[in-house]
Amino acid sequence: MKKEDHSGDQYITLTDLLRILVKNKRSIIIATGVTIIFGLFYIFTTPKEYEIKTVLLPEVASEGILPSSLGNIAGLAGINIPKGSSSVSIPTSVYPQLLGSRPFLLDLLNQSFLNKSNESLDVLSFVLTEQRFNILFPPSKIEKSELNPDQKTDILIPSELQVYGMEKLKERIRVSIDKKTGIVSIYTEFQDPVYCAQIADFALDYIVDYVRDYQVEKETNKLDFIQGQVELREKEFRQKQDLLAEFQDSNFDLKSKSALTQLSNLENDVNLAFDIYATLRNQLEESRIRVQEEQPVIKIIEPVSVPIKHARPRKILIIVVCILGGGVLGATYTLMRILLLNYGSRDKY
Repeated sequence: MKKEDHSGDQYITLTDLLRILVKNKRSIIIATGVTIIFGLFYIFTTPKEYEIKTVLLPEVASEGILPSSLGNIAGLAGINIPKGSSSVSIPTSVYPQLLGSRPFLLDLLNQSFLNKSNESLDVLSFVLTEQRFNILFPPSKIEKSELNPDQKTDILIPSELQVYGMEKLKERIRVSIDKKTGIVSIYTEFQDPVYCAQIADFALDYIVDYVRDYQVEKETNKLDFIQGQVELREKEFRQKQDLLAEFQDSNFDLKSKSALTQLSNLENDVNLAFDIYATLRNQLEESRIRVQEEQPVIKIIEPVSVPIKHARPRKILIIVVCILGGGVLGATYTLMRILLLNYGSRDKY
């Protein structure tokens, strides 16, 4: 009920508001019912979306480790300090850029996977045909264009369809990083759970392979160079051995000084070639060990698996929001209507 203060102004208490809302509950119920109907319509007309979360823990470089050169100097002074690795690992903050880069997206668009109907479909066609909308929000029309022919340049020139596909993939593939623990989570979201799992697996393999290739690239190049030198030096060593054997077979009785000198030169050449070859072989084995040592450790905490339950639309959340929104709209409409009626009746007097 309305109360009057000492100045003569009237005000309404909270109890009066509740009483008004209960008395006019029909409007609130109608508004809530309408919003629930819209919510149910949205739920049943929106395609189901399946989400896959893949969690991995990359290796983090230890703090306080000195480079190997400084470690050697400290060792001369009798100080034992751990030696650091010469390689530089990719920080986890770069992972979102990796999965958002054009090389990755274009490579993914050219892949083909099996859908839940066991039919092979390339990612570009899958993205273009997948309808991530409902009747209330139709998709925008995309003008079809021919894909680019084989390019004679290293510059990436995507077609209009590829650009559209890349934008859609960016919306459905995302990466989150926990700065405290260093845990990296990869999220993929599509309407086909089987197809979604294969795309998530491709994204995971891309990150793991990229990080490993980046970290061991220097040592791998060194290994390839030494491998080539070993093959070359082995061939030279075998040739010099054959020359020495031919000379010895053709000279059974070595009495002349020139023959002895030539024999000594051939033996020296063979020994030198063998020493070089043996040294390179040792370096080759060391380089192979070094490549293995430089391999980054990436632990997969949560592997890729085909989801059973869909992630969207979130039915319970939508219904709760519709109920609360309908109640607020109904209450607001009731109070505004009564307020306008009161003002109108006061103006008549």
